[in-house]
Amino acid sequence: MPSLKHLVRETGRVVWSWPPTGARRGRRVARLLRAALSVNAVFVPLAAVLTALVVTGVVDEFSGKWSVAGWVTLVVAVVLVLLTVSRRSSRPVRILSFKNLVAGDDVGELDKVAAGFAELLHSEIERISELVVQEPFITPADVLNPAGERGEKVLRSSARVPFKSGVAATGLHGDIKETEIGTVALGPLQLQVGTVLTLVERAFGRTLQGSLVEADGVLRVVASQSGHGGRTWSAQTDIAGADVRRASASLARELAHRIELERPGAAESGADVDSFQRLVDGLESYQRFQREGLLHHLDAAEEHFRAALSHSPGYAAAYHNLGLVYREQRRIRTDIGLRASAVVRSAATLMWQKAVALDPTLAPARIQLARAALEQAEHPDVDDSKRAELLGQAAQSAHSALRQSAGGHPMDGALASYWLGVSLLRQDADLQRETGPDQRAVEARADGKVREALHLFHRTEQDLIDERARRLVEDGDEVAVQPLTERIAHVIAMRSECWFRLARAADDGPGRRARKRADRYLRTAIRWAPDMAELHALRGRMLQQHNSEGALFACLEAIQRDPQNHHVAVRDVGLFAAASPHVDGTHELATALFTVAAHQHPDDAEAWLLLAVNQMFWLDNRTAARALAGMALTLEPGREDVRRIVNAYWPSPDGSDSADRKPFILRWARAWAHAREAEQHFDEVGLREALAQIESLRCAPGAHVPEVSLAAREIGLLHGSLAGLIRPSDQQRHHWATAVEELTRAVTEGLPAGLETPPQWNVELGDAHAALGDSLSDAEHRQFAAGSYRQAVGQYDIVLDRPPKTVCPRYRSGRRGQERLTELSAEPPDLPTRARALAGRAAVYVRQGRTSDAVRDCRDALKLAPLYAYPRFTLARLYRDHRAQYDLAEQTLLRLIELLPAGEQRDLARLELAVTHRGQAETSQGDERVGLLERAREELVDATREASLSADLDARMHEELANVLDLLGRCDDAIVALRSIGATGRQSGAGRHHEWIAHLIAGREQPWEVEQELIEAQDACAARLTAFRGTDEETPLRAALVILTARLAMFYAEQGIRLDEARLLADGALQSARRVLEPSRMAVCEDACGWVAFRQGRLDEAVDLLQDAVEHSGGHAQQWAHLAQALEARDDPEGVDQARDIWQQIAEQFPHSATAEQARRHLDPLTQG
Repeated sequence: MPSLKHLVRETGRVVWSWPPTGARRGRRVARLLRAALSVNAVFVPLAAVLTALVVTGVVDEFSGKWSVAGWVTLVVAVVLVLLTVSRRSSRPVRILSFKNLVAGDDVGELDKVAAGFAELLHSEIERISELVVQEPFITPADVLNPAGERGEKVLRSSARVPFKSGVAATGLHGDIKETEIGTVALGPLQLQVGTVLTLVERAFGRTLQGSLVEADGVLRVVASQSGHGGRTWSAQTDIAGADVRRASASLARELAHRIELERPGAAESGADVDSFQRLVDGLESYQRFQREGLLHHLDAAEEHFRAALSHSPGYAAAYHNLGLVYREQRRIRTDIGLRASAVVRSAATLMWQKAVALDPTLAPARIQLARAALEQAEHPDVDDSKRAELLGQAAQSAHSALRQSAGGHPMDGALASYWLGVSLLRQDADLQRETGPDQRAVEARADGKVREALHLFHRTEQDLIDERARRLVEDGDEVAVQPLTERIAHVIAMRSECWFRLARAADDGPGRRARKRADRYLRTAIRWAPDMAELHALRGRMLQQHNSEGALFACLEAIQRDPQNHHVAVRDVGLFAAASPHVDGTHELATALFTVAAHQHPDDAEAWLLLAVNQMFWLDNRTAARALAGMALTLEPGREDVRRIVNAYWPSPDGSDSADRKPFILRWARAWAHAREAEQHFDEVGLREALAQIESLRCAPGAHVPEVSLAAREIGLLHGSLAGLIRPSDQQRHHWATAVEELTRAVTEGLPAGLETPPQWNVELGDAHAALGDSLSDAEHRQFAAGSYRQAVGQYDIVLDRPPKTVCPRYRSGRRGQERLTELSAEPPDLPTRARALAGRAAVYVRQGRTSDAVRDCRDALKLAPLYAYPRFTLARLYRDHRAQYDLAEQTLLRLIELLPAGEQRDLARLELAVTHRGQAETSQGDERVGLLERAREELVDATREASLSADLDARMHEELANVLDLLGRCDDAIVALRSIGATGRQSGAGRHHEWIAHLIAGREQPWEVEQELIEAQDACAARLTAFRGTDEETPLRAALVILTARLAMFYAEQGIRLDEARLLADGALQSARRVLEPSRMAVCEDACGWVAFRQGRLDEAVDLLQDAVEHSGGHAQQWAHLAQALEARDDPEGVDQARDIWQQIAEQFPHSATAEQARRHLDPLTQG
């Protein structure tokens, strides 16, 4: 409903707008009045008033001449009525009730459906209209990359763009409203108003009504629009399961898409109904992603847009929106630390270029091309000539979008003018870097671009203010326009930046006036959005050269406004406080603020470098300064400013020339650069070489300089990274132990000058202890693993028992007496350190068997960081494997799948979900068991269709799928799943897969095929044994190879072929088993040797071996059967009696097995005899 309060307020804002030049006050006020009062709504009442004045004689009395004034008044009234009729096309479409055209006694359900069909159609059209013209002023939700492993870095994708272009679609762009039809009581009479309303709407507006027909299991609808440009649409759908209501909902959805797509002018979009419907579904998923930040919505949007393009390859809007998805995917990968290839970086640009080629009038795509060119120009690898070319392309695309923006989204023009202004400012910055003889002409050109950008930003500001005023006048919702208000403040801040650039470094009258004007605009922007911390921080940076005290207050205000994303303002406040000569205690405040920044981002070299600057210049502690700068060098060895500070600006404490240290520091920086590059590319060989270089430099004579003293933590983390690239082995444990040693040294020695170490260091030490304990435990060194686990829990406890570090910067201005006070936490803003400690301790508790404590820690970690994946994995496995709470495990994994981005971790969660369904099915019976197995199968089939699966994970997926299919009794499908793995000899589980295939095809295919599978299993196991000799996998692989050899010998014996070769294989397997297998597993080899001896007629030897097998295995049915056959074949009365007893026990203990059938066949003749 129109808001009179906002109409008066916004009209006053327009009237008093300054400067008056280009304000367009009259036009802007007219737009506000048009938004508040529809012209069509005014014409008819005005005509009625004029007619009443003529009829009552008021006009005659006022003018005294009926012949002139009366007729003029009547003519005006008639003209107003005609204008109302002629402007029907601008009036909203009203949806009237639909009718059921089927007659009969049993059509009551269809009558109800027809009565509610108008509401269904209205809601579908409203949904489509909202999606095809999405809000371009929305702050995207935070996207968190949850860590999937212990100690993995977790970063938040918090990049904010000032504007995003709207989506592209062709649709109805009109207001469609529903009209209620009913009866009104007038005294004793009942007046049916439906017909009256229909006549009125047909005369003065537009209506949409239709009818429903059901025939032969098909529901059909025909809808027609009256008024200007009347059209007719029809659609039909099958009635599945005699559910007319569900069919009507599907029919309303299809009809709504037809109405939206088949409006005049929409035929040029290149889409059909199916592709348009998929485009709308993609827009809905994209909108959910923007509001919730869940990445599976972004994946769904990509699928829908691709489906739209598969139906309509010439659909420009689908190309544009697919480019938006690609851009968001690239942004998220960059923000969370994943590498993006050149193909990924250029995919979005390619989509927008195709969209523009198909539809040159598509302004949003041109705006996106301008943004893409600006982003490419900011890349550090772009040279000056290429940057100038890209900036020119950005300006050209934005200018074209500005020309093509008419007729699209009302804010496309504002967005185009904004990005054109940004392009001009970037070109101005490029011109400022140019040097030449005619510097004054270059400055004049630069000033011209800045003034043109200033004009464009002014136009953007006015358009945004008008749009905000229109929305407020229409519905009065101030909360809904908050994102738009923030964008207005941002544009005003850009105007302030333009004035600062025009002022440049001049200290004359024009320069001071320009700076004063810039500050006034920035204060205006802050009044528009006082809670935007970035505006206060921007004002602080702009004032730092000319008003340090004002800059300090502005940065403190930024910290107070946004305490979660304040690290940049924290550094600025620290710098201003350290440089302030007026107030006591500011140097200590600067130290505390820099420490907070270092604790929040321990891997950021900038924070440590600021601490070094603070210690050097303001606290006069050169040794500490050099040590902290050396730490910054190890974190980012490629930064020239860090190397320059370390090399040149730190004179030695003994006064010697620092030039003697330059070669050593250069080699030290190169070694760390090599290590960082190898770590980034997961290069095991390169990481070993870099660590060797670092250790040699660290132990070299004369290397005991402060710059090397704080490298222990980084060296420990490098050893941990290298251990993660190595298979479990003694070598891996050596690296973990070295990592523990180095991290312990870093935590114990601490930081110089009494600075407090970040709690993340303790967490990293706890992670290293836990990883070492896991490796020792897996290698059966549990007595040593227990100590590592205790040390890990101790480090986690230190973090959890440590009170959170907070800093309260308090600053009082000596001139104005004002004070700023806020409380800053040293916790990282992305993932709390306490959450990492709780998740790590929970994993250790699982290893120690303390499941209740582990569940509690996982839940506490998720309270601190709800999007953290690592404790969710641990919690799901605890519920499933230790508590058999399958429902809770399923809920945890489903939530995890929603949170994780597309990739290996999400695929692993889907595998865990399938394993959970299978585990629950194994404890169920009947239809419930089959249903759970089918759910597991569907989850695995969907997951294996993804192209992102790694080779090992794909093999695990197919192996689990084969297991599920085998439990379902679908052996042929299980064989296909196993053979589709395509395992190489060195792939994990290749031998097991071939052995399983041999077991499944036994008795179903030819014996030589079973033999071939067993031989391939042997070869795969032998190849893997050769590849992983010296690792923890060597012993299990040797045992597996022995078992496979025994299986092959057993197969030959059962088939009665190659018995001599089978004897050699079985005897060799038994000898190897006595060396590498425990007695319980030796039974397989003894059974194979005994069965080969039985088939060769060596019955006494066979009985001895089979009795050993039964004794070691504890009672395997097949082994008992082999022993019974051997005893029966010796024709010894005592042996026959033993055989009869064995067959009897088999029949009683394994009544439903195939061996039981065999026992019954042998018992009959023995009993009769």
